[in-house]
Amino acid sequence: MKKNRPVYRRFIYSLLTVGLFLFGSCQTDDFSAPSMPKGDALVFEVKIPQAEPTAAQSRATAVLRENLIQTLDVLAFDADGLLYRHYPAEELYSIDGGGKWLYRIPLTKAEAQGLRFVFFANLHDEVVQAVQEGRITKKDELYREIEFTNSDWANNSDPFPMWGETPSAYDSASPHQDINRIMMLRAVSTVDVVLNGNSFEAVGLENFQLGCVEVRDVPSKGFAAPAPGNFEWTERQTGAQIGNEYTLKKATVKADAERMSLTTELASPANAIRGKIIVPESDADGTWNTTFLIGGYFEKSDRLSWYRVNFSEQDKETGYM
Repeated sequence: MKKNRPVYRRFIYSLLTVGLFLFGSCQTDDFSAPSMPKGDALVFEVKIPQAEPTAAQSRATAVLRENLIQTLDVLAFDADGLLYRHYPAEELYSIDGGGKWLYRIPLTKAEAQGLRFVFFANLHDEVVQAVQEGRITKKDELYREIEFTNSDWANNSDPFPMWGETPSAYDSASPHQDINRIMMLRAVSTVDVVLNGNSFEAVGLENFQLGCVEVRDVPSKGFAAPAPGNFEWTERQTGAQIGNEYTLKKATVKADAERMSLTTELASPANAIRGKIIVPESDADGTWNTTFLIGGYFEKSDRLSWYRVNFSEQDKETGYM
């Protein structure tokens, strides 16, 4: 938001906290998961990034949805990057109330050797349709085929689309302790608008309070997975354990998507609007320049005043977007 910082500082100090955030060899027409093999079955722990405790307390409903997995679809790819099989999850167990889920994939560790696995949560219909139509052929082209329709996420009950994958070919002898732990990334983000505060408190201003937020130039469709090259793997050492995690370097947006707008409900004057603004990934400095119009009231006026804030890179010195 560097372009608007003078106006931004003069009228309203807001912190936008983004909850960030997006075949060939063995094709089959049988989309039901095969029965679980006996003995040494492969188990994956599916993890979801957790919101800060303070933020979770202030937007409990949104956080419940952020952690919800209603469906899980796993796509396995062989050493050549071609689709091996689609595994829709039949049984999925939450082991901590929502942040971690277990899925026993119907393969033994020996059968899984050398396969790459990609996970999609809450996108069952989209994945099944793409597989049935033969649109999923190569792993590196997968992101183009699994897209979702954006909606007014704050006012419906749909769980958020998510993506995750294994960092390399499966190897049961790998020293990486996270080889069976998949971190999921949400394809949409919950944004908190806080007046003159931070993610932990909203101090407010004596002569100004928030009323609502309008988000413009939101893409009507989004990709559930990032394109190759738009994210990178990093190795993390925690004690004696070695784990893999990924960070996004660049947004993956659907360039031909239509533009739409979202508006929070007009609220009583407040110091913070939390959990009511949920937007898909967008490219702040490229094709998509999603804009926030922050509406509020001066003194005791009942007339809304509007201030524009554009998403941009985070300023490393101030911490502001």
